[in-house]
Amino acid sequence: MENNLFSFTRTIIKLISKNVLRIIPILLVIGCTSSHNKSSLYLSQERPTTKPEIFAPNLISNPDEYEFGSVFNKEGTEFFYGVNVNGKEEIRYTKLDGESWSKSITLLEHPTYGYNDPFLSSDENRLYFISRRTLNGEGDPKDYDIWYVEKQSDTWSEPINAGPEINTDRNEYYISFNNEGTMFFSSNRKDYDFDIYQSRFSNGVFQKPTPLGDSINTFFYEADVFVDPNEEYLIFCAQRPEGYGRGDLYISFKNQEGTWSKSMNMGPMINTNGHELCPFVSKDGKYLFYTSNEDIYWVDTKIIQDIKNNPTPKPDLNKSYSTISSQSAKDSIEVVREHILSGKYPNIDGILVAQNNETIIEEYFHKFDRDSSHDMRSSFKSIISLLAGIAVDQGFMSVNDQASTYLTEWKDSPKGQIKIKNLLEMRSGIACEEFFDEGPNCEGEMWDTKDWLAYNLGVPARYPPGTKWEYSSLEPDLVGEIIARASSMPLVDFAKKYLFEPLAIKDYSWYITPEGRGYGGGSFFMKPLDMLKIAQLVQDKGLWKGERIVSEDWINESTYAEIPVQMSFLKVARTQNTKTHSANYGYFWYRELLEYEDIKTEVLFASGNGGQYVMILEDYDAAIAFTGSNYGRWKAKLSFEVLLKYIIPILREKG
Repeated sequence: MENNLFSFTRTIIKLISKNVLRIIPILLVIGCTSSHNKSSLYLSQERPTTKPEIFAPNLISNPDEYEFGSVFNKEGTEFFYGVNVNGKEEIRYTKLDGESWSKSITLLEHPTYGYNDPFLSSDENRLYFISRRTLNGEGDPKDYDIWYVEKQSDTWSEPINAGPEINTDRNEYYISFNNEGTMFFSSNRKDYDFDIYQSRFSNGVFQKPTPLGDSINTFFYEADVFVDPNEEYLIFCAQRPEGYGRGDLYISFKNQEGTWSKSMNMGPMINTNGHELCPFVSKDGKYLFYTSNEDIYWVDTKIIQDIKNNPTPKPDLNKSYSTISSQSAKDSIEVVREHILSGKYPNIDGILVAQNNETIIEEYFHKFDRDSSHDMRSSFKSIISLLAGIAVDQGFMSVNDQASTYLTEWKDSPKGQIKIKNLLEMRSGIACEEFFDEGPNCEGEMWDTKDWLAYNLGVPARYPPGTKWEYSSLEPDLVGEIIARASSMPLVDFAKKYLFEPLAIKDYSWYITPEGRGYGGGSFFMKPLDMLKIAQLVQDKGLWKGERIVSEDWINESTYAEIPVQMSFLKVARTQNTKTHSANYGYFWYRELLEYEDIKTEVLFASGNGGQYVMILEDYDAAIAFTGSNYGRWKAKLSFEVLLKYIIPILREKG
């Protein structure tokens, strides 16, 4: 062939169903040397400087897709990359053919399991990736494992699991190799926290992985690791207090003693207020590729030396406006600060406490301050409960009304018997469950549709109304729609008129659904001080500065909470010397009895993913707000330990 290149035919494995494998042959050009015009490499893109740029916009990085890990072969003539398309993960491939690149094709896909984060082995005879595939390729998805396909003459093998030394019953993510074939990867096998591990390849098998030291692994999340083949440096994604966004890239350099230096943030030239992950450096060492805010970026690796020579200084990680005067209370708050910043209580972003309607503790951490809005996640459901109470007080509806009175789409449906009360209690019987992973996860499916209301209205029932508690975001969104229809006002306008304006809450933002409604299930941004106002409103039985906002009857009814949810938030926090009890559920509010040493008290609270809590301690006349960024992690519940060990003793002392 042209350019004196050796060529052979490879095949692509394309999984088109759970159990069916289809082989599609294509011609790939591979060689030990290459006479390709250098300008044709890297998809013929103009080379970046030390300022990051989107890689191959509209060819690889597309605005309507989420691109993940990527890797070039040594010659720079083949490119593999992961893509999330409407929640489905697949691996794509393109190659340099002559002086032009082929159109990207899907290399690995599966309708159930998905494939992502490709990486070539050191000898490029294996393509590694991650997947939720089961060992026999049948059944429901499992946790993420590391897999590979192996080059066999002119074909790729079927997917092969990397084995029990690498994979566990928890997640294994992202792969890279040094020149000796040692695999670096991340896993949450230990206590559900993601750390970075390495596994030597010896005698044809991977050895038992060992975690990297504390210069890399901390109390926080570390994953998506790229190791320089010569082990001169290591780049990975971490979620740490000093970070700029949801996940930042960090770097560690190998020092003269042969150990890894303390990792440092790669700074604002790389990291944004979004999410940076999936690093890879081209085999020629010239370009760093990584994903930023759902696109692949690249940058000249000179920036790595610049970072080494001029590390970014750490920002101030704590802003305090607390007014507590007692020295013992000050000492307790200082201990909490130290624990949060050291990572013992990771990713708590804010703590606010008011007693007798006086704000005494106001602490912010990491990149947050009192003017920073925070995503309330599902704690916003409790605000929907307040709005429902206001609608009842105004005579627009009754909790004993059938939902179909307002949701007329249900008139001739078995769901027509569902009462508004059933929705408020999450006992509608509709086939959704998002708390214990029993499924289906209706909110996840809903996000992939263009009409969320139509989707929510169309989910079938599976239990009689009022008989079984199942947590979902469908019910509060439907309650929000009922409020809007009953009052003849958009939910956004109703909330502004009857709740937010009376409480002087001005800076907030709704998530607007594709069909233009304010979403009632969560993802509402509000300042922590305004979250505290919500807690104080409930604490004062619906009064705000002497003005009646919602009736006392509604506060009592909606927060009575007698439905057991078979889960203790305190138990999940793993606090020692506690006696735990199941939380109970009311109308989008929880209650739980807390016992720790000589403390025995009940907390009423709203809860949101990541550690968003709006709490009321009736025994101490206290209102509390926590914000956090422990999304999807048990450590979001550590706020309950902070409450018991530090906040309640302060409240006791102050009286």
